[in-house]
This record gives sequence, structure tokens and C-alpha cells, in this order.
Amino acid sequence: MQKFFIILLTVTITSIYAQNIDVEEPNIQNREQQDEQNMESQENQQQQNIEDPDASQQSVDTILEEAIIALEDSQYPQALSLVETVLQQEPDSGVALFLKGMIFIRTNKVDEGLKLLQKGKELGADLSIYQLEVGRAYFLKRMYPRAIAALSTFEEENPGDSEAITLLGYSYFFVKQFKNAQKYLRIALERDAADTDAIHYCLALCAIQLKQRKEMVKRIDETIKDKHKSWFRKSALELRDLAEDYKIAEAEKPWWIQAQIGGGYDSNPRAFGDEIPVDVDQRYDFFVSYFLRGEYHTKVGLGSEVYIKGSVFGRKYLELADEIDQLALESEVGFRHAFNDYLNIKTGIRNQYFLIDYDPFANDLDLFADLTIFQNEWIFTEIGYTLEYRWFLDDVNDDEDELGGFYHFFRIAQSFYIKPAKATFKVGYNHLLTSTEGENFDRNEGAAYVSLSGYILKDNYYGVRLEYRYRDFQNVNSIDGDERGDHVYFTQVFFAHKIMDSLSLFFTYTYERNDSNLADFDYSRQVFTAGFIASY
Repeated sequence: MQKFFIILLTVTITSIYAQNIDVEEPNIQNREQQDEQNMESQENQQQQNIEDPDASQQSVDTILEEAIIALEDSQYPQALSLVETVLQQEPDSGVALFLKGMIFIRTNKVDEGLKLLQKGKELGADLSIYQLEVGRAYFLKRMYPRAIAALSTFEEENPGDSEAITLLGYSYFFVKQFKNAQKYLRIALERDAADTDAIHYCLALCAIQLKQRKEMVKRIDETIKDKHKSWFRKSALELRDLAEDYKIAEAEKPWWIQAQIGGGYDSNPRAFGDEIPVDVDQRYDFFVSYFLRGEYHTKVGLGSEVYIKGSVFGRKYLELADEIDQLALESEVGFRHAFNDYLNIKTGIRNQYFLIDYDPFANDLDLFADLTIFQNEWIFTEIGYTLEYRWFLDDVNDDEDELGGFYHFFRIAQSFYIKPAKATFKVGYNHLLTSTEGENFDRNEGAAYVSLSGYILKDNYYGVRLEYRYRDFQNVNSIDGDERGDHVYFTQVFFAHKIMDSLSLFFTYTYERNDSNLADFDYSRQVFTAGFIASY
């Protein structure tokens, strides 16, 4: 999903280490005059060399020192001119050839530069930075494994060199060894490496890949602190919005816990089930609710993990009695695998246990598989299937287990990230087919929905969902032999405000209306809920 950012990062970091600077050629009109001057100068220099060899060597060493200083100051044309002067006097100077190779590498002539480095080494250039320069050249050619080998050799012989450590970190990042990339880039920051905005940004991408939320936020903030309007600062701002809206890295730790407690008002508390008729004498009540869930993830291979989830949901009405207190227990064990940046699959087993008035009501066992396809950073598709077997444990219509059987759930959804609004728009369709033992509750049900969710002013999250559902019951609760068909209209609005990092205040409004061809199943309800959400 981050491939777009990684490609841009490759190009931008490479440009830091390879400045495409053209070395000026002499003016053609003055070339003959310059050639005459050079020949005269060479003759004079050769005469001086014969008369005083020590002075000649001293002159060459001085020129090389000046060339090194110019190279360190990124004055590549000047450095190249000085090196060429030495090579005119000593064509086989290994040091001069080596320096010329370094200049070529930094001016984006990598292949020629590599050859000159090798030639300089063969001619006796005793320079400890040979492996560093070779590593830099392979890095610029995007041959990262070779760059890692050369840079590692140099780093072992010269521990603590910030440039080698930085290049090692980037090389490990581009071969997707994110742990090693983090290790070396963090050391580079401790060594006061240059281009800290680029290093922090690269560390932010590592944190996203490793699902380290706190590290991600820290590195993005460090990149944004840079007062210069660099590409990295601009990209970090975009990456922060994307990471928040898609919740790319939910938790730094392998486990995650969320607790929610609230209270609210229900205008029609009897309308809580799909199959149970509404008792028109029971209207409105206040309730308290609680919700607790936890997750634990562990890696089982490259791009794969096994997870365990559990949740408890309860709602207790304060005035009404008899089959109003609801409790749902859910557990899930699953396997998730990312094939690449574009394809993820999740599969597992889930158990749901329901109680009404604290008496067992139903027990569901689900086998599910979900596929997510990422077209790019802004669009992705979800496809899922769940096979459920349900046992009804209560005496429904005085016929125990009458509703038990198979439930087939199909779903597909398409999501779009709307960058200017910092929001995600989603459109989807769910379908349910049942094959129960008693058959009188079998149904063919389709539901189409749209939703919009996103952030307002960073710390405020909102969600809106609109849904239309059609239920076609096969042989249902017949009244004079009529088959039941329902039209359900559902609207929900959710808003949460972050009070602190781990605590939010939330509000939810839900409206649901059921129009059935059998009047006994008509109902409408409004539910208001407010409370607190704590995460750790």
C-alpha cells in the first residue's frame, strides 16, 4: 500500500547522493590557445621535475589536497580540474584516478566511476574508503544487495562512519529488511548524519510496515518539524493523513485492548431481533451498555500472522423486564497473510454466544474468508464469505432448535479515500441465504449500503452509514399463508472526540425502520448512546 511513497523515496534519496552536475567543457574558440598554453606549461613543469623531483612531488600532493577539499565541499568541476592537472603530470596516479572515480559517482556517471575506483586501487591507491565508494556506487545503481555487502565491509573496518551507516539503512529499507533499516538509520541520527528529514521519513515508512504506531507518529512529527519545505516534509504531512484515516498501524504492541462504557435511550427496545415480533405495549426505555474487546497478534512468517480476538457486549434496560437484558460473547482465531502490497487474505473460525435476560438464546459457529485487493493508496476492494451454523438454545415459538441451521453470508465492498476531505467513502452489498432445520424462517436477504468516515480537525472522528435491506422469508410465521417480506431502512451517525491519547468521548445515533407486508412485524426505533472509549 505504501509502494507509491517508496518509489518516490527511492528517487528522492538517490538524488541526494547523485547530483547530476555537468562539468563545463572549454570554449571551442579558445581551445587551440589553451592547448598551446598547456603544452608550454607541461614543458616547463617537466623541466622543473628534472631539476627538482622533490618539489614536483610536493606540487602534486598539494594539488591532490586541494582536490579533496573541493570534493568535500561538493565543488565537483573544480575538483575534477585539479585531478586532471595531476593526471597530466602522473597519468598512473592511483590516488588521482580514485578521486576522479569519486567525482564521477557523485555526478551521476556511476559506471565510469566504478571503473576508475578499481583502476585506482590496482595502481596502489591506499585509501580506506574504497568499499564506501563502491557501496555508494552500487546504491546509486539500485543494486542494494551489493551495496550492503560493500558498505558492511567498510563499516566493520571503520565503525561509526555516519555516511556508511546511513547508506546501509537506506539499502536495507529498499530490500524490505525494515528491522535492519531501523537499526542503522537510528544509529545514523545518533551520529549526527546529514539530511535528517529524509532519515526520519524513511523511519516512518519502516514503522508503518512493522505496525509500530508510536514510532510512526514520532518520525512523521520529526520530519514535519523541518522548517524547510522539502519533499520529505510535504510527503510526511500526506502520509500522516493517510495513516490516520486507514489506521495503517493500529498498535505498536502485539496486543490491543479497548473498553467502552455508555448509556442511552431506546425508543423501541422490543425490536431487537429479526425473527421475534414486536410487542407494541413495550415502548422506550433507558439502558446502560458496556463493550470490551482484545486482540493478540503474532508473526508466523514473512507477511503472515496468527491472531486471537475476543469481545463481550452487554446492554441492560433499566425498567423493562423479561428478555430485555442482552449479552453477546464472541471469540475468534484467524490467519492473515499479505501476498504483496496489493493482496491480503484473512481466514479463521469464530464463535458467537448470545444470551437474553441472561438465559442462553443462540450459539453460532462461523468459518470465514476475506480478501482485500488494494488498487492503489486510495482505492481498495473487499470480498468476503462466511459459513455459519447456528444453534438456537431457547424455546423459540415453543419449538426448541427450530431455527438451527446453516447461514451463508456474502459481502463485497469498494472503498475510496477522498484526500481533500480526509475521509473514506465506502459502498457495499451484503447477502444472506439460510437453510434452517424448521425452514419456516429461511430467508433470502440482500442489503446495500453507503458509508462515509474520516477526521475533522485531527482529533475528531466521525462516521455516517446509510443502509437499505430487503428480506424475503420463504415460509415465515405465515398469517393466512402469506409469506413475509420486509423492507428495512437503517441510518447511523457516530462521532468521537479524543480527550487524550488513550481516551475518547463518543456519541451514536441510530434510526431503524422495518416495513413488512405482515403488519405484526412493522416497527421503528431510535437509539441514542453516549459514553467513553479507552484503548491500550
